[in-house]
Amino acid sequence: MNYKNNSHKSLDTNEKEKEHPTAIGLYSVKNLLGHENQLSLFDRDQIQDFGKTYGIQVQDNIDRFGIDLTDIQSRVMEGILRGFSLTDYKGNMASKEKADLIREKYAFGDLPAIYKNIKIIPCLRATQAEIIKWAGMNTNSIAERERLVDALNHLATTQYCFYYDRIAVDKNGNPEKGSDGKWKQQEVVAVSTLFEIKEIRNKSSGAIEYYEITPSAIFLDQRESNFMLIPHNWREDVKAIVGSKKTSSYTFRFLLFLRYQHELMRRSNHEEGKQFKIISSWEDVAIAIKMPESVYKRKKERALKILDEAFYVAKEAGYLLSYDRDGSVVTLILNGPKYYSSDHSSFEEKSTKLINHFTASAHELWELFNEEKFKNDPKHKISEALKPNSLREFEKLLEEWSKEEIIQVVCWGLRLKLWHNRLSSPAKLRQNIAEAMAEMNKSSTSEYASD
Repeated sequence: MNYKNNSHKSLDTNEKEKEHPTAIGLYSVKNLLGHENQLSLFDRDQIQDFGKTYGIQVQDNIDRFGIDLTDIQSRVMEGILRGFSLTDYKGNMASKEKADLIREKYAFGDLPAIYKNIKIIPCLRATQAEIIKWAGMNTNSIAERERLVDALNHLATTQYCFYYDRIAVDKNGNPEKGSDGKWKQQEVVAVSTLFEIKEIRNKSSGAIEYYEITPSAIFLDQRESNFMLIPHNWREDVKAIVGSKKTSSYTFRFLLFLRYQHELMRRSNHEEGKQFKIISSWEDVAIAIKMPESVYKRKKERALKILDEAFYVAKEAGYLLSYDRDGSVVTLILNGPKYYSSDHSSFEEKSTKLINHFTASAHELWELFNEEKFKNDPKHKISEALKPNSLREFEKLLEEWSKEEIIQVVCWGLRLKLWHNRLSSPAKLRQNIAEAMAEMNKSSTSEYASD
């Protein structure tokens, strides 16, 4: 897709663009997630020195490396990055040159090293309605608009300290190797807000007409070769599982962690059909999803409950084939077809092949299950993204139960309030079918005896 830089266009104009994933640089994702180095390597004096070197005022609330956002702030951030993704990070307005940034932000006439590989800074013109839609928020809600404004204010005014290692490149932009034959690494430290956001208001009414947005260098540095893809409205998968229950921000961050880890493993291993596995301590996973030390060290039971809920949702949503927590060790088996690679079409081909691989009986059960769910819950939404994982659960059910038995339990249980919750997903059905079958047979026997 090509857009003229000097003219604004609505970026969600057809169905194809609605399916367009959001591209986000890996360095920014690394800073959105947690790592013990973010605390152990942090040096407040180093941050102050950065401010003095480049002539910027560093806020006092920076106490660690990395980016800490609430879920609504993350949604809005992803929404803005979706706007940039739809323009291949070219923006839909005239781009800024580095010289423009020096005049606007850095008083001493020099740019931080984080800008070394960046030639131009794209600029995006977007209305509130566009950002709300890109962020997957309710476009008709006044409260959502208020939350959007608060989130935009945070993204534009709160400073963060970024830290990461990047591959060094020569003057021609080619990766450099050291004398040991390994790729040279450069340490990058920078302080900035996530976006520069300028409000353009109507001269008569004073109302905001649109925003002019430029991204921080953390989203741009070596982005062309170091990025991952996130499906638009990926949070809807989670809603389909948990329903109206509020989902913990830790769960969403855990799913982002899985996508990040899959992308790193995919890049380092090109073996076709390779199954990726994460083996880690549960504390390291807790740190990765930004769980406070006061929780994972002092309130272990609460921390493990949060993690177990995140693991469960991840498996239900198809991110994991399985998970296991044995003592302090967590083993996570990733479901490859769930994840995008840099080749979006190959993901779709894999998903289609996977769906077509399942038996006709599994497909029939999936359709029946959704029909019965909808009969008893008009708000039920069928998620095509969850279909491969659901079909896999029905295949496992068919290994132990006949199709007729499964149909009987589904039709019996989903109409009963107690069992509707316990059989609310194919995975829960497989987990509770034996007990449900016994209860169904018992109730049938009781009804027969009373007659």
